[in-house]
Amino acid sequence: MTIQSTELHNRMWDEINRLKYDFAHMREFNQMLDEELRQPGKAGHLETPFFSTWGGRAVKLGLLFGVNHIERITAAGAAIELLMLSADLFDDCMDQDGGKLESSFEPGHLLRIAFAQWIFSLSYHAFLKLDIDTGLAGRLLQEVNSLSMDALWGQWRADAHVYPFSSTEERYILMIEESSGKLGKLVCAVIALIARLDQKVTDRLKEIGSMLAISGQISNDARDIMNDRKLDFKRLKMSLPLIMAISHSERRHDFFHSMLEYIYRQPMEAEIYKQQLRDYMVNVGAIDYANIKARLIDHEAELALVALHSDWQSKQSCPGA
Repeated sequence: MTIQSTELHNRMWDEINRLKYDFAHMREFNQMLDEELRQPGKAGHLETPFFSTWGGRAVKLGLLFGVNHIERITAAGAAIELLMLSADLFDDCMDQDGGKLESSFEPGHLLRIAFAQWIFSLSYHAFLKLDIDTGLAGRLLQEVNSLSMDALWGQWRADAHVYPFSSTEERYILMIEESSGKLGKLVCAVIALIARLDQKVTDRLKEIGSMLAISGQISNDARDIMNDRKLDFKRLKMSLPLIMAISHSERRHDFFHSMLEYIYRQPMEAEIYKQQLRDYMVNVGAIDYANIKARLIDHEAELALVALHSDWQSKQSCPGA
């Protein structure tokens, strides 16, 4: 079956709109959802290729592993797109909170938390509406619950991963494996259940999902630390660019690390030195390093997926093998 990505995208987008209609009374949240879905990397962003969104990846995997029920797989893609968006928003809420309980009770922050919870509920509603048998639905929701909680716990622990926390590239990747990686596994677990893949194939597919999520998170972190809309720089989040820049500075004994220590102690001064510190990360190649690392992991995941699909196809052709 050959269907253009544009048609698949339109079907998944229609499904999201149908879900919104079920909650039409939530007018303000619906408007906020439209805005969030039009951000780069999301299904509503016109310049983002469909199959690079999480919903699009889910649709692609479903088709790759023999799910020919287009409505079912695009509905699953819509549920996954919303689930991953809710995870992003919860992550932003944690960054906003910064570990300070009092900020959680500010009206604007409470609204964002409620919005993230609503999108999670919307995704759960979408999973419940999938056209699958009751037994499979129960297993699917159990998987969603389990891996969502694991990912949320991983995000909560990652919230403490800020300067002056001492980190390395290896620790950073292990940290995002426990948060974003679990969400990548969740995407693949859902598709594996719908495609009725055996446990061995499912386990391999979940590891590929984890790699894709890690790659995506590294790219996001490299972008967000340069973005004033995000709080990564303000909080001195120990993402890969900052880790690599600190390592370079310690070897050279230059100004970067001492300046970081200064603005950590005097956070009101951060705005003054922000551009200088960002320029340093660019000039020493820390941003490029993170982006290249992400592409290498992504490429490794794609190779693993090709190998897995080839093995799966061979077994489909020769069931007794």
